[in-house]
Amino acid sequence: MGAARVLFIHHGGAIGGASVSMLHLAAALDHGRYAPRVVFTRAGPILDFARELAVPARVVPLRSVFFRSAHVPLRARTVVPFLVHFWPTVRGAQALVRAERPELVHLNTSVLIPVAIGVRRERVPVVWHVREVVNNGSPVGRLESNWIARLADCVVANSQVVADGFRGRPCPVVRVHNAIDLNRFGDRAAGRQGALRNELGIAPDAPVVGIIGSVQAVKGHFVFAEAARLVLAAVPQAVFLVVGGGVAEGYAGSWRGRLKRRLGLPLDARERLRQRVAELGLAERFRFAGFRQDVGPVIAAMDVLAFPTLAAEGFGRPLIEAMAMGRPVVASDIGPSREILGDEAGLLVPPGDAGTLAGALTSLLTDAERRARMGRAGRRRVEAQFTLEQHVRAIESIYDELLERGARRGAGRSG
Repeated sequence: MGAARVLFIHHGGAIGGASVSMLHLAAALDHGRYAPRVVFTRAGPILDFARELAVPARVVPLRSVFFRSAHVPLRARTVVPFLVHFWPTVRGAQALVRAERPELVHLNTSVLIPVAIGVRRERVPVVWHVREVVNNGSPVGRLESNWIARLADCVVANSQVVADGFRGRPCPVVRVHNAIDLNRFGDRAAGRQGALRNELGIAPDAPVVGIIGSVQAVKGHFVFAEAARLVLAAVPQAVFLVVGGGVAEGYAGSWRGRLKRRLGLPLDARERLRQRVAELGLAERFRFAGFRQDVGPVIAAMDVLAFPTLAAEGFGRPLIEAMAMGRPVVASDIGPSREILGDEAGLLVPPGDAGTLAGALTSLLTDAERRARMGRAGRRRVEAQFTLEQHVRAIESIYDELLERGARRGAGRSG
């Protein structure tokens, strides 16, 4: 009997925590038992990362998605495309399943409701990896979580906060934390921090606070800028490193980009953050690194990671990345931050409070021994709870159960 075909589907083509986590999983599966193939709904840099990991991947334009979570409010501009492309996406998902003939389909993130409908029409088991806080108690959130649970054979929640939104739903829900490949976050990555600082124009002895992720107000980037101003009053040599990309290449030449330029508007939140930093007189103390694939060395070049999100995230991958590199974290006490950090790997602050955030960052920047102690605790916690090997074993056990269940049903029908 050959390896079971597992088809992963992810909306978009950008590199982010969800897509990176999915590809690491696909690459680390036991390929003697499982043959992964990945479909992205748009072209983008994530395809290069898939090639780097030797994961077969291609693009299929399944355009209808349901964008809504604790981070993303429901808007007309997302609902209209969802409705317009709904049935073509359902039929496209059916055609995809017929072409790929998978034994399992692994959907990545909550947005793929039309795709799930198409897959279920083809009677293929669905593992639905939910990485966002879908059900935050609102009527739409309850409806969405119920919809997902009715379409999935198993929901994989990447934190307890996400899992709690599916209580009482008609589907097994398994919490499997996001994971990290420790080979990418070790001594080799740490050894490149000097070169990274030199590349970014940061002095070898400068205290560095970093923030990782696409620049968005809801992720706390503007609170981070306000906190930086306060930190500099106590630690004037500090540098603040923003790691994350902006709009896609070529956007400035699109009609939207040209219109924004004509109106004197920033192209995106990253450009708006640059403007705010300049208004605060902090331009010389900030570095904008853009998107980086070499996350380990970038974190090694930091002394502290800030994670000042304003709304609950499903997991927050930068937290375990910093912990794996032995760097302490100052995070908003919201969503799964406490669940991930535990009691010793970082400090928790109220979301949106620049003053408290600044105080926590300052306390760590001025206490090297405390930073080192927290960093060691974080690394130990990652090794104990967030390794890729643990993650893969948990997912493979879900696959095994669903395939065995399907085999029993097939045997029953044939008998």
